[in-house]
Amino acid sequence: MRIRDFGVEQWMNRWETRCRYNLAETCVASLSVRELLALAGKTPTALADDLAPIRLTYGAIEGSERLRTAIAGLYETASPGDVLVTHGAIGANALVYQALVEPGDVVISLVPTYQQHTAIPESLGAEVRELRLREQDRWLPDTDELRRLAEAGVKVIALVNPHNPTGRVFDGGEVAAVAEVAERHDLLVVTDEIWGDLVHPGAIHLPLAIADERFRGRLITLGSASKTFNLAGAHVGACVTTNPALKKKLDARIGASGLGSYNGFGMIATEAGWQAFTLRAKV
Repeated sequence: MRIRDFGVEQWMNRWETRCRYNLAETCVASLSVRELLALAGKTPTALADDLAPIRLTYGAIEGSERLRTAIAGLYETASPGDVLVTHGAIGANALVYQALVEPGDVVISLVPTYQQHTAIPESLGAEVRELRLREQDRWLPDTDELRRLAEAGVKVIALVNPHNPTGRVFDGGEVAAVAEVAERHDLLVVTDEIWGDLVHPGAIHLPLAIADERFRGRLITLGSASKTFNLAGAHVGACVTTNPALKKKLDARIGASGLGSYNGFGMIATEAGWQAFTLRAKV
């Protein structure tokens, strides 16, 4: 297994802590713990009360019941049993591909994209077919090209919506085209929605979980509070699927991979972040 060098991350790791002005930052301004608590309606004393009982064990591999319940609360269609907590969103991405993709499989990935969505399937021996998004098309997918790419042997369609790096939110027509192709060819859909709460003015992000009924049973949603609240340091992400067979595959892989290793402090921070967003529309 060999993964291509992650050029963007290496470049940022070299420069982002040394520059005077960081125009490449992918998150909002960092919150202090005090600011995060204020957003969630908590006090530092309440935080101490939450942290004090935590035992510094490995914890439940799939994530604590408390945190999975908080995440499931964001989704009208999900229960805590549909949620897996991972070591960051990058852990969620890696877990999904390791659990679902085998040598010889074919994955369609909408590019440009976060490199994991191409490099990890390739490293597992899959063929990655790139559906290139172009500026002249307003960074929206060519639906006819999508249908052509899906004609033979595809297993997974992977997309990031809102799109990384442009921030473009797919409209109803593009979402419907993906749903149509997925249903016609019985494909799995991996949707990275880590940017769902951060969109350009006037844009509305509609999670695929409610965007089209044809996604039901074939969808895995990936996310984290790290972008909205700049909680990347918490190293907590999540996978959500209401398909029991897909969930069973993820459960089987998470223990062997170590990708479920989160920490109790990150759990509290992530829960506080999502509690602060209780006014968001449930999906």
